[in-house]
Amino acid sequence: MGLAARRSTTVAGALALVATVALGLAPTAGAKTLGRAGWNPQVRQELIRLVEGHRGRGEVALFDFDNTTQARDIGNATLAQLIVNGDISPATVSPALAPPFTTGGQRVSVADNGVWDYYNLFGNVVPQRGLSVYDALYVLLTDGVNIGRSNAATRQAYANGAGRADVGRLRSVASSILPGAQRPFVYPQMADLYGYLRDRGYDVWIVSASEVWTVRWMALNELNPVIRARWGARNQLPISHVIGVSTLMERESDGRFLVDDDLRGNPRYLRGDPAILNDLRIHGANIREPGSSYYGKPANVLERIGTEKPFLVAGDSQGDFGNFRRARHRLWITRLQSPSIQADFPAQVRLSRAKSTWLLQPTLVTDSPGFVPCARDLAARTRGYTSAQRLSVRQSLATLRGAGLLESWQCRAAVTGSR
Repeated sequence: MGLAARRSTTVAGALALVATVALGLAPTAGAKTLGRAGWNPQVRQELIRLVEGHRGRGEVALFDFDNTTQARDIGNATLAQLIVNGDISPATVSPALAPPFTTGGQRVSVADNGVWDYYNLFGNVVPQRGLSVYDALYVLLTDGVNIGRSNAATRQAYANGAGRADVGRLRSVASSILPGAQRPFVYPQMADLYGYLRDRGYDVWIVSASEVWTVRWMALNELNPVIRARWGARNQLPISHVIGVSTLMERESDGRFLVDDDLRGNPRYLRGDPAILNDLRIHGANIREPGSSYYGKPANVLERIGTEKPFLVAGDSQGDFGNFRRARHRLWITRLQSPSIQADFPAQVRLSRAKSTWLLQPTLVTDSPGFVPCARDLAARTRGYTSAQRLSVRQSLATLRGAGLLESWQCRAAVTGSR
């Protein structure tokens, strides 16, 4: 979304597209502001204006995780890794939790199609308003999985950020892919924004539709080190500030049933200590909080954080629309390769009847992934795309242009320097 929308139903859209920007943000002692690398210059300028204008007030900032804080989806990658490891298979999935369905005239079942294909085909039969149902399917498929094993699969799937090897590459490298899934990586620009907000006194939270243990592991082991390198340890995200899907858990050593709130006060649990998580088993049929998507996300925010409208919400998909409706300012991470998501986005802008800010920061996720700072960078980044890939990007751009959301498509001045 471009800069602040000065009219109630319009958006000054600042499209940001990335040339081959180095993925890591180099540590900078005494960093004073948000780094330049990768951001659309006008989006960055407006973020700085907003943040500095409300610094020190404890304002709430909410971030989606998958495809917002990071490129790609750690939930999908973890599921793929659990399947590879044999922790999830057709034999472990209860037909009552994952019943057969029909799509496109094809009968689909876990037994006939396997867990991974069932999971992906399920998305074809779920309406957009039912996104929380699709997100919940991931949890249902992990029923009976040991949480320690799940976290170990997250670590394996992330593979020390192997997905970063894809930046600047048209095709994924072998180390960055799993069977059926690409390995995610944290956007350095978003980690920088987290640290910047924390440094300026904002109350920063992750609100994710992935399992809470998976996202906590990512925040602790992948996000916070990037924040710490530039903004210092005091500006790392508190692990207690991660909201995600959680379930009833069984402690195998004594058979006691527990929920996340029972253990949230234990720092070792929040840090994912294997000695604790290896003793806990997921009961996927018993989701303990509203499914953290669409209206489930604002419900969790109201319960965990409070009723005040968030100052800033960052998201990338329909699952974030509920929080967007309550936000005062919004950062839309615009996945140009997902035209179906962009097709639903303009209506959300029109629903913002009060004066508000919309910021649009485009990105590529699969091939040549990363933030795209300016329109002029897009051709180089997508050169060599297949015709289908190019069509997806064109469809996304046509939707956004048609809605008047690309008013600031061109960078007004060349980006100079990396900070």
